[in-house]
Order: sequence, then C-alpha cells, then structure tokens
Amino acid sequence: LTVIVRSGRLFVGQFFCVGTAFGRITHLSVASGVQGHNWYQSESATVGMAAQILGLRIRHLGGDCAPDDHLYTLQRERA
Repeated sequence: LTVIVRSGRLFVGQFFCVGTAFGRITHLSVASGVQGHNWYQSESATVGMAAQILGLRIRHLGGDCAPDDHLYTLQRERA
C-alpha cells in the first residue's frame, strides 16, 4: 500500500485502517530522489513523504482501498 503522509508520522508497529482494510505496519519504505524510483527501508515517515507500508490483515479484494481513501493510525503505546 503506497501512501503520502499528510499530517503526523507513520511508525513501524502502528495499527491502521484505510477503507475497509486494516492492519499493523510491519514494514515501511520511503521514497528517495526526485522521481521516487528508489525505496529505502525506514522506521518512520513524516509529513510530505511517500511511503510504502506492508501489514494488511485481510486479503486484498476489489474495493478494499480506493485511491482517495484516508489512512488512520492509532498511537503506539509504550509499556
């Protein structure tokens, strides 16, 4: 799932929902370079960054995520 961070931050380990899909970010890559052809593994992504996230908990079926859906995350809690 590729997203652009509009506010806040994304972290590995955060739970998220987008459209009818949900999950926990298990892998996060951010784009580097002008054309965004290079993706690098990262622990977080900040405002304005393009990010690829893995961790959907359900199978990707048609209609799960639309291009204009908003991604919502829950804050990580520390013990």
